[in-house]
Amino acid sequence: MIPTTVQKIQWMASLSNTTIYLDSVLLIKDSALPVIASPVANAGIDQSFNEGTAVTLDASLSMDPNKNELTYRWIAPAGITLSSTTVKNPTFTAPQVTADKTYTFSLVVGYGTVSSTADQVVVTVKQVYKAPVASAGADQTVNEGATVTLDGSASMDADGKALEYMWTGPTGPFAVALSSPTAAKVTFTAPNVMADRTLTFTL
Repeated sequence: MIPTTVQKIQWMASLSNTTIYLDSVLLIKDSALPVIASPVANAGIDQSFNEGTAVTLDASLSMDPNKNELTYRWIAPAGITLSSTTVKNPTFTAPQVTADKTYTFSLVVGYGTVSSTADQVVVTVKQVYKAPVASAGADQTVNEGATVTLDGSASMDADGKALEYMWTGPTGPFAVALSSPTAAKVTFTAPNVMADRTLTFTL
């Protein structure tokens, strides 16, 4: 309802030396429409999680002064997939990162055609150090005197860091000279043997 202002006006008339007062009421409509308070989005406090951890966003402190039931609209940054963008508490799994990284999420709440301004929450994903995995390659069978290549290039580091290599071989009478013990691939010459023999190399 548009609010109104009531103004009472008094009119005076004179008739045969008698003064008569006439009252009238004038209703003046206010031009301004009533103010509708907008809902307020609250995307929660900033958080930190290790990579690979389940994360829950929390919009439960969002509110509407008019007590209307709210709708939710989350906007996630690139690389993040939320369980839902329209619920109060969506979840996601913190991605693998090569260094600590921040992700900013935006939240807008509303009802009908009325929406809040966006609120943001920052989630920091922390890198968790993981040991590299060495791969010395497949077992081989070679003839004595053959040139043998050992291949450690399938070794990997989950954090994407550059790897360093260190090969070691047998000692004693069957020791061999490796071309470069600190390279991903090394070669050596198979020694002469009196019978089939197994040589073990470690990376």
